[in-house]
Amino acid sequence: MFYLLFLPIVWVAMREGYVGVAVALLTIQLTLVATTAYVGCDAKDFGIFQTLMLVLSITGLLLGAVTTERRNAALLLREQQTELARVSAYATAGAMGTILAHEISQPFSSVATYLHAAKRMLRSGVAGEPVMDVLNKAEAEAQRTREVLERVRDFVANGKMDLKALDISALAQKIVALCREDAATRGVQVEIESARSVPLVRADRIQIEQVLNNLVANAIDAASERTDSRGRVIIRVATRGDRVVMQVEDNGPGVVPEMADSMFEAYQTTKTHGMGLGLHLSKQIVQKHAGRLWWEPDVPEGTRFMVELQIDGPDQNAA
Repeated sequence: MFYLLFLPIVWVAMREGYVGVAVALLTIQLTLVATTAYVGCDAKDFGIFQTLMLVLSITGLLLGAVTTERRNAALLLREQQTELARVSAYATAGAMGTILAHEISQPFSSVATYLHAAKRMLRSGVAGEPVMDVLNKAEAEAQRTREVLERVRDFVANGKMDLKALDISALAQKIVALCREDAATRGVQVEIESARSVPLVRADRIQIEQVLNNLVANAIDAASERTDSRGRVIIRVATRGDRVVMQVEDNGPGVVPEMADSMFEAYQTTKTHGMGLGLHLSKQIVQKHAGRLWWEPDVPEGTRFMVELQIDGPDQNAA
């Protein structure tokens, strides 16, 4: 009949853990001592009962210890998961802020440049249509900043895209027009070569504009490092089968060897004030569009970045 005590002890150990089963075993031991003393068991029978009690105690305490350790491990895991979620939230917020700062720095810089040009015109006595033209450009850049903020927010939050028919050639011409004057002051000539009758691509205009803008800005930075003021950036748009290919080529110093394998990783940059997020975010955007972004060294000098997009765009599920 003593073996029947194993069932409640196992149940208590699995339910209450080490402390619970220890209390239960103590209760059984005291009850056993009192019972044997009351019925008058001899020493031999009492020794047998104590041996069985020892086996019961070992079994119960081991199971209780395992249950307690499992509960402690589960509690620790939940605490770690809570802490990880908190740290992840802070990291996401920080990454979001860094990405937004990176993406809006270019249009804000253009706004500042246009406003400075308008101020110089007014001070020199120029008024009328030239000043209005510069102010209209500044207004357009401010509007583009708002659109960039919304698109980056949507992309980082849930990968949302606004897919519409997009003229890649016209987009490239727009970016060249925006950056050509600034590039010229840095000794860089920006040119565009577009094949005729390039088909429209189903893509998110703001996101693809950011990709091309990042690539062109990086190319201008690289080409401006030349000391002979003969920097050159060439943008090409062409059709390749069912895809449209954008190519941004510069004659700068090229990619340093230590950056060759980590070019598209986050926070990888050789710029003094760079954040290392432009190429990383650009590749994410292109991949979301079911396209490809890669680079290759140019001969004899410089770097060439290639963006390949499907004409029909990504699947509906990707959008």
